[in-house]
Amino acid sequence: MNATNPSYAHRYIESARDDAARLNLAFQPVEVDGASDLERAFAAVAPDVGTGVATSAEVMFYTNRKRMSELALARRVPAMFQNEELVKVGGLISYGADVGAIFRRSAVYVDKILRGQKPSDLPVEQPVLFRLFINLRTARALDLTLPPLLLTRADEVIE
Repeated sequence: MNATNPSYAHRYIESARDDAARLNLAFQPVEVDGASDLERAFAAVAPDVGTGVATSAEVMFYTNRKRMSELALARRVPAMFQNEELVKVGGLISYGADVGAIFRRSAVYVDKILRGQKPSDLPVEQPVLFRLFINLRTARALDLTLPPLLLTRADEVIE
C-alpha cells in the first residue's frame, strides 16, 4: 500500500487483514513510499508457493501499472489489481467495480445537481457492476494453471 496516503493505507490494511483472517490466509502488509520504492517492496515479497500480491486502489499504483506488472513477473509473484488496466499491461488478475459505469452514473448525479437538487438529498450508491479480468499470458509465464470455471466467469481473458 502507498504509505504516502496514510489514512487510506490504514483503512486498506484493516479491511485486508479482516478478509485474510476470514479466509484463513496469512497477510503481510508492505508499505511503499512512492514509485521509487516499488522495487524494494517487491523484493520484500518472497516468491513462495501460495504467495501473491494485492494492491490497494491507489493512483500511484495505477500510474506505475506497467512497472508493477514487470516487477511482479520478474519476481514470479502473482499479482491481483483493482482494475483491468493493470491486467492489460501484464498483471495476472483484477476484480473490481466497473469504473466506466461509476463515471456514467456520476453524470446522472451531476445532472440532478445542475437541475437544482441538493447534493445532501441524493442517496449514496454502491457499485453494482463488478468485472473480472485475467491475463492468461501472465498465468502461463508464472506456470499457473487457472481453473476453467474461473476463466469462463471472466469478463475478459487476455491471451
